[in-house]
Amino acid sequence: MKKYSRTFFRNASNPVKIFYIFINSSFLLFSLLTFNAGTISYFFNFLKCHYNRCPHHVYRYRANKISQINFENKCDFFENKRIAIIGNASSLLSKGYGDLINDYDVVIRINRANIVDEVAQGNKTTVWATSFKYETTLDGYEFLVWLTPFFHSRRCYPSKEMLQNGLLLYSFDEWKSLGDSIGAYPTSGLMILDFLMGNTKYKNISLFGFDFFKTPNHYENKIFDGHKFHDFNREEVYVSEIVKNKKNRVELYV
Repeated sequence: MKKYSRTFFRNASNPVKIFYIFINSSFLLFSLLTFNAGTISYFFNFLKCHYNRCPHHVYRYRANKISQINFENKCDFFENKRIAIIGNASSLLSKGYGDLINDYDVVIRINRANIVDEVAQGNKTTVWATSFKYETTLDGYEFLVWLTPFFHSRRCYPSKEMLQNGLLLYSFDEWKSLGDSIGAYPTSGLMILDFLMGNTKYKNISLFGFDFFKTPNHYENKIFDGHKFHDFNREEVYVSEIVKNKKNRVELYV
């Protein structure tokens, strides 16, 4: 508790955070006076959430609630399914994997995920996995897998339109464990792979459009530098080890 409080007040440097302090302090005082355990729990969770770089705690709370509804049923959705995860490397556009991709039971597209060449990318979308909010959404997906564990800006929580078909939330603990394994912040592609391997009983997983940023992503046409958080070389080694272990039932199409 002392650690969370110290971090929270040290980082309270703008009017929004000061407002949060005032409101939540009022809640705490009221709770202590009325012995309201539920509100006290809410306050502690708020401090913990902020310590985990999540000041938009309301959105994380709502996302968790939505994700908890039928979580097991949504994970069972992947059981014994052949899954294709479609990355956004522009190198994919030089391939003709479209029909092969469409033949999978589940097709997962990542982040902006717009389809510009059906011959290369296919046109089927079953699940949308993203770390960012976009103004336009994909059509026809069954539900959303929200990958980013941080809700530190308005880009980092899903819109109502994105949540219309339900949500699965990649947890902070999963994100931290994966990050510790590679020594860097994991990318969206690696997060959805980790989520499936840790939470579902899939038949097999195939990766398309993953070249670990050796080529630009196809919708911005620029090499992503990782903005000092990601390490693409380590991710490539990590995924290679996963693919080599046949028990994982993961393959990489290049």
